[in-house]
Amino acid sequence: MASFLGPLLSALAYTLLIIFTGYFMRAYRVLNDAEAGGLSRFCGLLALPCALFASVVDLDWSSVDGTLLLGMFLSKVIIFAFTSLATLSRRRTPRDVARAGIFSIFTTKSNDIAFALPIVTAIFPERFARMVFLFVPLQLTIINPVGLMMMEYGSGDREDLGGGDKRTRASSLGTIASVFASTLMSPVMVAVMLGLLVKK
Repeated sequence: MASFLGPLLSALAYTLLIIFTGYFMRAYRVLNDAEAGGLSRFCGLLALPCALFASVVDLDWSSVDGTLLLGMFLSKVIIFAFTSLATLSRRRTPRDVARAGIFSIFTTKSNDIAFALPIVTAIFPERFARMVFLFVPLQLTIINPVGLMMMEYGSGDREDLGGGDKRTRASSLGTIASVFASTLMSPVMVAVMLGLLVKK
């Protein structure tokens, strides 16, 4: 136990130090809104996609543990379902469906890269650390779209749509197509797909 406790505590301290540093820099206006927005766009549009691309290209697929990936995915699905059911246990109006969607995304969208990667690196072999980057595509392609569709469903009052079942069905199909199209065209997913193509 002592063999990994030291590296684990060091990784936690390092990660929390960075998180609190960012918090205090915003709280005390070291970074203004424009600077923080630029840094956020840099991380989301360039830094994270580049890290994912490099990880997918360098990943040895023979060392990927499918059981671990499946276990992580199923745990997120269970948490997502439990959160949705708990939110909808009292009322089931469209607005409550939207709330269930956003709450479920909040509970499952852990910071897998910034928080999980240092911890996994500290206590598990390197091959497990590289697999952390595979958690992000699973979250973005399967779990998040479900929550986003729930939010889209509740964003407008379905009773005011008019036009009967055909219009409602067409609107639902359009929402599904829009969510999946935006997901597939996100910088993170483009980086993963390019990484898979280069890997081949």
